[in-house]
Amino acid sequence: MFDPTRPHPRFDIRTVTDLAGLEQLRPAWNDLLFSAVRPTVFAAWEWQYLCAKHMAGGKDIVVLTAYDGERLAAVLPLHREKTKLAGVIRSETLACLGGEITDYNVLLVREQYLSTAIPALAEHLREQDTPLDLRNVLPGTPLHTLSEHLAGHGFPCAPYETKTALYAQIGNDYEAFKKGLKKKLRKALNNNQNYMDRTGGYSYHIEAADTETLDTLIRLHTNRWQFKGEAGALAQQKIRAFHADLQGLPGRPFDIRYYTIRHNDRIVSIVYGFVFLNCYYAYLSGLDMAHDRISPGNMVLNHTIRELIKAGIDGFDMLRGDMHYKQSWATGAIEMRDVILLPPTLRGRMTAAAMKSIMGAKRLIPGSVKRGVKAAMGGSAAPAEQSTMAGGDDE
Repeated sequence: MFDPTRPHPRFDIRTVTDLAGLEQLRPAWNDLLFSAVRPTVFAAWEWQYLCAKHMAGGKDIVVLTAYDGERLAAVLPLHREKTKLAGVIRSETLACLGGEITDYNVLLVREQYLSTAIPALAEHLREQDTPLDLRNVLPGTPLHTLSEHLAGHGFPCAPYETKTALYAQIGNDYEAFKKGLKKKLRKALNNNQNYMDRTGGYSYHIEAADTETLDTLIRLHTNRWQFKGEAGALAQQKIRAFHADLQGLPGRPFDIRYYTIRHNDRIVSIVYGFVFLNCYYAYLSGLDMAHDRISPGNMVLNHTIRELIKAGIDGFDMLRGDMHYKQSWATGAIEMRDVILLPPTLRGRMTAAAMKSIMGAKRLIPGSVKRGVKAAMGGSAAPAEQSTMAGGDDE
């Protein structure tokens, strides 16, 4: 049992570098998950493991763990990103393992170790002499505290992009929640429902988490974004493989929920998300444009919220992106940021100089590095990337 009167522990920092090591860490990781400060669904071992497997390809994994004796106190999931600046200068960063498919990146820390584990991890990172590229950092979280600690101890910290995440506290009374929506939206919901009733063939469903439902999501989401001239969030095969594995992974500490509208038994609108700690994370959506008359995006969100309230779930997180259709449902917003931290060492200074020298060049992989240095040098931030919970808007 934790004893608050004992001296601060001297942490044993261990690094996991392969999938086998991550597999062994699963029980301790998910035990930590439920004792950690402000965990989200993206902090679960299952999510981060599949990021390592599919997004990082099982390579360049750098998951830092802090132990007090044999007790896991903290986990910081990172991976190495290798690049050539201007095609000549080889560089490397430590980036969040979750990357851009993870709306809220993570540092898991048990509450009782918050004031001690973060400085220990920061000291370890300082010794690595490698730039840190931290994306989707929520304010007030341990990952934000780590970035602030590093910035205050010699690491120049350059926020290079600010993003907005929207959420709704939906409560336990659907009619009360609906009454709080704007009059225009309430009227549209009623009119659309009347049209659906008159036309016939429409029905609401909660679908099984399986590959067949995922395939439907991919088709509807991709078609919607291709119509807009964009690829969508599921264009890459490795991202599709990630979600396919997630559907059947046993022992998840969160539930996968699909909410749909069917017309003549064919899914025409869908929301895909996760239930964790009494909150639904609405991750992706898709719709059939042939049914735009019913505003399928808004109608399926209405269906989702109604069913969540029935199930006693009062949090509805719409994740990144402040598109108009999300704003119609939101009761609040969170500003998060991407930051890059360069170590105050010879290598860090050389990296900064090299990056500055190619600011005008078009070739820079990853692009986040260029955006970070441009912000640090006083330039403008890059435009925000596509939201994950996208494809359900009724523009």
